Amino acid sequence: DVMVVDLETGKEIWRNEEFFKKYKAEFVTAGKTKVTLKGNQSPVFDTEETMIVFWSKEGLRKLNAKTGEIIWTTQVKCGEAPAPAYGYGQMVLSADRSVLYTPLEKSIVALATNDGHLIWTKMPQLKGLVYQMDFVDGLLVVKGGPNFEGKDGDDFITVLDPTSGEVKWKKPFDKLKKSSSYVIKDGKIVVYTDEKLYAISIADATFTELAKGVEFAGKEVPGMLALTDKGYRLESSQNVMMLGFDGAQVFHTYYKAPGSS
Repeated sequence: DVMVVDLETGKEIWRNEEFFKKYKAEFVTAGKTKVTLKGNQSPVFDTEETMIVFWSKEGLRKLNAKTGEIIWTTQVKCGEAPAPAYGYGQMVLSADRSVLYTPLEKSIVALATNDGHLIWTKMPQLKGLVYQMDFVDGLLVVKGGPNFEGKDGDDFITVLDPTSGEVKWKKPFDKLKKSSSYVIKDGKIVVYTDEKLYAISIADATFTELAKGVEFAGKEVPGMLALTDKGYRLESSQNVMMLGFDGAQVFHTYYKAPGSS
C-alpha cells in the first residue's frame, strides 16, 4: 500500500492498495530483514499538488498528492530503482520544473513532468553511477563513480547539455580516487581528491590545484565539501577542516573516535 496522512492530526488522506501490484517496492535492507522504503528517492514536487516518485522497477509515476490519483507512469529499463541508499544521487528538476532528471544505472533519464514522455532520444553513456548533479549556467554538472559495492572504477565529473543529453566535455575529469562531493563557485567545480582541492572550469574542463597536502587524521577521507562565506569546509566522521578561497588552511579539528567502553 501507499498511504498519505496529515502530519498534524495523523488522519489518513488517501490510500492506494494497488500501487505496487505489478512490481514490488525496492526496500532498503538491514541484514536479511526488509525494512522500509527509506533510502529510496524522495518524492519530487513539480507543482504544489503533484509529485513524482521512482520506488520500483515499474519506473516513474506522477501522482496527485491530494487524492492519490496516478496521472502517468513511465517505464524505463532498469535492474533496480535508483535509491540513494545504493549510491545514486537525488533526482533534480529543471529551473522551470518542466523536466525531471533521474540517475539510472550508468546514465541519466530526462522526462517531461507534464506527461512523462522521454526528452532525450539517446541516453548518455557514463563511467559509473551518478552521485550528484546540478544545473549551472544552463548545463547539467554530473559527478559519479563506482556502485555502492565499490566496483567499476574511479569517480568522474562531466558536463551535459540538459536539452539533448550530449556530453559537452571531450573526456570526463577522472583524477578522482576517493573524492568528496563538489561545490560550484564562479563557474568552476571545486572538489577534493587525493589530498588536493581542484577547481575545474565548467566551460572547458581546464583545472587548477587550489590546495595540496590536504590530509585528514585517522586515515579518513573527506566525503563532504561545503561552500561557506569564509571558504571551503571539508568533513569526515572525525575531522573538520576549513580552507580559504585561496586554498590556505584556516583550521583543522580532529575528534578521535571513542573506543570500546
